[in-house]
Amino acid sequence: MRPTTGAAVIPHTTPPVNARGDAAEDITEPGRREVLAVFAICGLALFVNLATSMMYPVVWMDEAMFADPAVRLATGHGFTSTLWDSDDRFFTGYPPLYMLVLSAWLRLGTIAPEWERSLNYLLIAMALLLMIYYLNGAVSDLVWSTTEYVQQSVLQSIASGVPYQHQNNIPKDPSLILLMATGLLLVAAAAAAGTLAWRTPLVFAMTLAIAAPAILIMVAKFPTYYSWMIYLPLATGVLSAWPRRPPPMLKAALIAGIVLACAAGLPFQLAFAAYDRGDRDYGPVREALAATIADDDTVVCDYGAYFVAVTRARAVYGPQYLETLSAAQRAAISLLIIDPDTEERVFRVLGDRWYRVRPTIQPRHAMLTKDLLGLDLNFGIFASKYRLQAYRRKSE
Repeated sequence: MRPTTGAAVIPHTTPPVNARGDAAEDITEPGRREVLAVFAICGLALFVNLATSMMYPVVWMDEAMFADPAVRLATGHGFTSTLWDSDDRFFTGYPPLYMLVLSAWLRLGTIAPEWERSLNYLLIAMALLLMIYYLNGAVSDLVWSTTEYVQQSVLQSIASGVPYQHQNNIPKDPSLILLMATGLLLVAAAAAAGTLAWRTPLVFAMTLAIAAPAILIMVAKFPTYYSWMIYLPLATGVLSAWPRRPPPMLKAALIAGIVLACAAGLPFQLAFAAYDRGDRDYGPVREALAATIADDDTVVCDYGAYFVAVTRARAVYGPQYLETLSAAQRAAISLLIIDPDTEERVFRVLGDRWYRVRPTIQPRHAMLTKDLLGLDLNFGIFASKYRLQAYRRKSE
């Protein structure tokens, strides 16, 4: 039967066969076991993160500031904030989508850092599943266009003479270097075999791993807690480019790179978090502050005290909001819960008529790298611990 004019002609193809003559397994689509394995891994990661959510890191600046508009919206104060460096009218300090989602999440649960972080871990797990699902070619155009954009951004940054500002805020995760080395090995092997393709997750990840830190260090910083921006694409790119039948030496080198990256990364982070976990335990902080904050208090607090203060005090202001306070708002402040190292700055704005009261919360241990290696490394938020001191206003 002859096909009609304009009809698509589908050529007859013979299914690929393996060495035994059987039809070869189609490896372009994941099988049921692979899908279940991915879900199991993501589910396990979600469970572990939820179970250890308050172990590491402490409640910090970005976390409290992103939560505040959501908390105020959920508690009937409108989409406003008294933590950001702005007045408390309609909040326009940051794109609102995450805060609106978080506000709905807080209405479903409670205003506490454990519940707030659970949304973040859930979103991470969902994003990971979606990324894996769409990795099979559906985002190739996005990968290619983003790679071109990143390359152009690097060239433009260099050409414009952006000054290099090293603030000792660079990643200190040794697994990142090992994973990049494994990626470079895969790129070199593909180039030597003449199979290197530019529009691939691996090339995109390697470009991003070089370009993103370079740009951010030149214009600002690229601290340890930014490394997820390149670690996740890099891990995905490396595994997506794993050769089907690598030569024995290449296979051994690749396996060694992955094993070393895992061994140098996760165990170090686990040890770092577990060593002085008592200094990051939010339970004692919550218990101590709850006994100090009264319902009629107006509080200026450090970010580590935010979730306790916002659920107990009449009003809460953050350190960034101090310069925005009116004279009447300053006069109404009855309690400070701040890092004692910031005492001078706070007193300069609010006056020095304050006296210390309980609690005084200070870490009991030095960092793991300081105690064992004698190295005083700056890991940014991952090295932070709760340092809080309460102050009451002196009577006139």
